[in-house]
Amino acid sequence: MNPKKEVLIVEDSPIQAEMLRRALVREGYSITVARNGVEGLSVLKDLRPTLIISDVMMPEMNGYEMCREIKNNDALKDIPVVLLTQLYEPEEIIRGLESGADTHITKAFDMDYILSKIKTLIENPKRFQNMPEKKSIEFEYEGKHYNVHSGRTQAISFLISTYESAVWQNTELQKVQAQLSNLNETLKEKIVELKASEDHNRIVLETASDGIFTVNEYGIIDSFNKAAEHIFGYSADEVIGKNISILMTEPYRKQFDGSIERFIETALQEIPGNGREISGLCKDGSIVLLDIIINDFLFGNKRMFTGTVRDITHRKENEEKLRQAMENADTANKAKSDFLAGMSHELRTPLNSIIGFSEILLEEMFGKLNEKQGQYVSNILGSGNHLLSLINDILDLSKVESGKMEIEPARFVLKDILDSSLLIVKERAIKKNIDMDIELEFGPNTAIIADERKFKQIMFNLLSNAVKFTPEGGAIKVRGKKITKGGANYVEIMVEDTGIGIKSEDIPRLFKEFSQLESPYSKQYKGTGLGLALAKSLVELHKGEVFVKSEYGKGSTFGFTIPILFPDYSGGSKGKCIKYS
Repeated sequence: MNPKKEVLIVEDSPIQAEMLRRALVREGYSITVARNGVEGLSVLKDLRPTLIISDVMMPEMNGYEMCREIKNNDALKDIPVVLLTQLYEPEEIIRGLESGADTHITKAFDMDYILSKIKTLIENPKRFQNMPEKKSIEFEYEGKHYNVHSGRTQAISFLISTYESAVWQNTELQKVQAQLSNLNETLKEKIVELKASEDHNRIVLETASDGIFTVNEYGIIDSFNKAAEHIFGYSADEVIGKNISILMTEPYRKQFDGSIERFIETALQEIPGNGREISGLCKDGSIVLLDIIINDFLFGNKRMFTGTVRDITHRKENEEKLRQAMENADTANKAKSDFLAGMSHELRTPLNSIIGFSEILLEEMFGKLNEKQGQYVSNILGSGNHLLSLINDILDLSKVESGKMEIEPARFVLKDILDSSLLIVKERAIKKNIDMDIELEFGPNTAIIADERKFKQIMFNLLSNAVKFTPEGGAIKVRGKKITKGGANYVEIMVEDTGIGIKSEDIPRLFKEFSQLESPYSKQYKGTGLGLALAKSLVELHKGEVFVKSEYGKGSTFGFTIPILFPDYSGGSKGKCIKYS
């Protein structure tokens, strides 16, 4: 191909012009672009292109007018002119013939087709050149007068272009019809899927255990499922189209002004929680207690509301029965605690006399006792002390349960209290040849703020338990360290022993009042079953926790954590009494 061949493109669309320019440049043509007919004629003053390709609809001067000017100019008339047109209307064909254009290419054109046609025009221009006869054809079409000078070649070229346009449009139409057919099949599939989804949703809605209904923004009921029919006693046909207020009791019916949104924001807003508890009115006039959740959604351009209701009448009745039962249990428990406290006080007076006189007799202040008498008095004293310990534990537990236990927080050195606690049980440990040791991970002057007497009682109960259940020749170790939990500082105390141990299934029963575990060893140890329960209660009064780790047959570790600074402590060497329940 001769690269010097020049093509003038006259096109007002920058995109169409650039597409043509790039395609022709790749084929080796030299390209000049004009934006309308006026600009195209101006370019032709200095340029004689091999071919002119022009759009027809352009501002200032269209392609028909420009082509007519070119064909009426002796210097330019031999340049082949190709018009780009739709050829959709008869008027376009007439105007094309009238303008004297050599040939036409239809939009939207196929680039390979246009390049082939341009190549043919350039290589054999006379084949397409317009050579009109001297005679003209005059006619009218839709009220307009036309005088067409056109040769047979030009007319045939126009007819061929028109036919090609029709073929192309028919091909495109077939493609669109195929696409529409595919879309139609897809639509059918979607309709089937949608119907299946609707059937599924309807089944779910109708089989739901909760009542579900929908209303519009004015409160008109749109749907009402089977569960809602069961709750309210209405059939769906009886309520659909009716106002939701027929299901409302007072004061809700009076507060409903026809706007669901305002009703939610006013009347229902006063009821706390996502699920609101309200009363509903049944068809027979009875009242039903409901848990209701309301959500809104858009259906097209309409705002709708879904109400989900659950009948909680029986649940509320059971809750009321449970509340009354708990009140009765609390009353009975308080009466029990008051009775135990009163009886404990009444028993301690004569018991102290028994213990006191037994001690006097054992000291032989009023004369010698023989061996038999000494043994009997010792048994009386031992049984008295055991009974006094039991009464004291019962009294403390009853105070805790009745909320009368008083805490007196004060600052004390932790090591001193632990040493004195070990000293209390040391004599019994020595009798059983039990080794006792203490290991602390804090300094000897570390102090905490707690109730000193009750801290000693906790330690005494844990250590007494360890000595009781540790065989002769065993060992007991007290460990202590500081820990941090939830951003607060605690002290952790553990009492480890090499005693009989506890089965894992028995551990949950350890801290229950009057509960003793059965084991091959336990029958030889006397106890009330209150020591660990009381220790747990006292630790919890300090806002602490107890824990236990044990391996059956090898030993146990009982421990507790309490805050280093007692909660609600206001300072001073001795804190005021604080009652905790």
